[in-house]
Amino acid sequence: MNDLPAELHGLVSYLAQDDRPSAILSDADEVAYRNPSFDGLAIAEHTLQTLLSQWRVPNRPVEKPCAIEGEDGRTWKRICVLDGWTTLVCVGGHGDHTQHAATTAKSEVRSDTELAIPETDGSHTPSKGQDFDWTKTEVLGLSPWTRYVRDFDWNTTPLGPMRTWSLHLRSAVVYIMNNPQPRLLLWGVDEIFIYNESCIGFFGQPAPLAWVEIYEPMRPYFEQAWQGNPVTLTELPVMMQREGAAIEEKFFDLSLLPIVGHDEHERPAGVLDELVDVTQTVRGRRRRDSVRYVGQAIGSATTLKQLWPAFLTGLEPAVVDAPYAIVYSIQDDDIATKAESFEKKCVLEGAVGIDVDYAALPEQFGISMQLEAGPGIIKACLRVWQNLEPITLHSADGSLPTGLCRASLGRAFDDEVRTAIIMPIMTAVADEEILGILIIGLSPRSPYDEEYKLWTHIVSDLVRKTATLIILPEEQRRAQRIANELNNSLVHQLRITTLQAEQSEGKFRRMAESAPQGMYMFDSEGRTLHVNDKYLEILGETRERHATRGPHRDDWRDQVHDEDLDRFLQSWHTIIQKKVPVTFEYRLKKPWKSIDDATGQELEGETWLLANAFPDIGTDGEIVAVMGWLTDVSHRRMAEQVLAQRLNDALENKRQSENFIGDYEKGFAVDTS
Repeated sequence: MNDLPAELHGLVSYLAQDDRPSAILSDADEVAYRNPSFDGLAIAEHTLQTLLSQWRVPNRPVEKPCAIEGEDGRTWKRICVLDGWTTLVCVGGHGDHTQHAATTAKSEVRSDTELAIPETDGSHTPSKGQDFDWTKTEVLGLSPWTRYVRDFDWNTTPLGPMRTWSLHLRSAVVYIMNNPQPRLLLWGVDEIFIYNESCIGFFGQPAPLAWVEIYEPMRPYFEQAWQGNPVTLTELPVMMQREGAAIEEKFFDLSLLPIVGHDEHERPAGVLDELVDVTQTVRGRRRRDSVRYVGQAIGSATTLKQLWPAFLTGLEPAVVDAPYAIVYSIQDDDIATKAESFEKKCVLEGAVGIDVDYAALPEQFGISMQLEAGPGIIKACLRVWQNLEPITLHSADGSLPTGLCRASLGRAFDDEVRTAIIMPIMTAVADEEILGILIIGLSPRSPYDEEYKLWTHIVSDLVRKTATLIILPEEQRRAQRIANELNNSLVHQLRITTLQAEQSEGKFRRMAESAPQGMYMFDSEGRTLHVNDKYLEILGETRERHATRGPHRDDWRDQVHDEDLDRFLQSWHTIIQKKVPVTFEYRLKKPWKSIDDATGQELEGETWLLANAFPDIGTDGEIVAVMGWLTDVSHRRMAEQVLAQRLNDALENKRQSENFIGDYEKGFAVDTS
């Protein structure tokens, strides 16, 4: 248990309460944790190793969940959870071995009434045909987190037992649990806090603690919602602190919607909070603006002496993403030159967001110094000079000097800076030369993820390319400028073309998904490029199954009526060979059923489909794709059949009437004579 990563402690808490035998395995297939139900099975070590060996066969990676049946008849599933750590869960055949199911407990936050839902993979859904209201009836196939909510001891909260809940409350809870987007619910005068599985990724564990931090600053907005007024907030800044982690700056779009209770004139029964995490959007916009500021600031620099302060001026508005920035230039050491030994030195060109005296930044130092010599910042700069690679300094391991742990007031939320990066400023030519060293402090409230790394790379790349243009000879500088303008133009054109393509594709997909007809697109080999949901609904099959079909008899033998199969395949060959549109009708093997709106009588017949298909021909004269529409015309065919039957019946009645009249006239003539 002590060897487990901190990220798995929340999972251990959940597995301890799960009635399914479960274990956590290390990357060496050693059992690091067993829950009480697993211990109750008394599985022999040999049996366990035999079971684990089944996952080591080729083409069965652990990263993909896979069910395996053991020697004892139980079915086990193994799921990768973190960097080689996996969970082993018994998902079948263990009904008699769950005596050790743990009892759930309340969270001790906000009057002990909030619900802490365990983390799950969200892959469980109730079977079709079952009552989906699991708050009043037992529903099979619930995911563990929904099961946790259902089995929670609500009798210990003001809501009371779940069987006594009102229809409004049950409907609201089922809604948020079935919603794949983050949703949470506050209910009753005690404001009981219930949230769905998607919120766990936002809040971390324990979620109620994180919710308290969010709720308090937003209490005035919730009060408006409790008064019956819907509230919409965009890009709301929220400072969240997850268990064992630092405070993180997040941004949310929120909609607070009052829920009507039994008496619509009284206080709302609850408030539904619809959350959208827009943190990446806000951060991305903020960082794009800072890149633009830097580009504008350094655009007019014509010497390196002008470039360094201009660059720092451009970074000054980035109070969050660049708490401070320091630039050292690399220059020839005049003293060393007189001694007839060519040496270099680092010279401080300036800093923004930090007190130079407080940080104890040296005005200059020689490159010839040994790595072990001098204070920490000198040692770090010498490492960058030697390896020509960026390095990261952390306060946690002592590599970040104390003087670099504090930015100026008003920057980095006035928090302690815990991380800084040091990067070489190289020339952007084949024969690279180091021109300077850049030190940037990182935001203490943003993770240094791929997007943050990309931003620091772009910022350093701006100053690197500008410095290169400055030191190049005039002709090279002009050629480089033209090349850069051409490159930027091409990049801009590519961005516009990509955006137009994405917009066009988005419009097509929205149109296809909302169309009342089936829409399809195949390549010239008959492989599926796109089909909308209506197309799959008409055929009555899944998207995965349809993706395996091609223009061959065996691929459609189970779908198309035997009498129409040849005509169905011939239509495809006509399009491919003659490159002309085709329209044809064919039957499926599945029966068609409907209800007559006039009589309420059930109608049953054959399923008839109308297909319109046309080729999309490229500039080379070859077919790029085959597109078209699919319409269910079974109802029309049934109407034609009924109409034909009624016409035949009318003709038969007419014939019989004429025969009767003729016989009557003959008999009357005989009687008269």
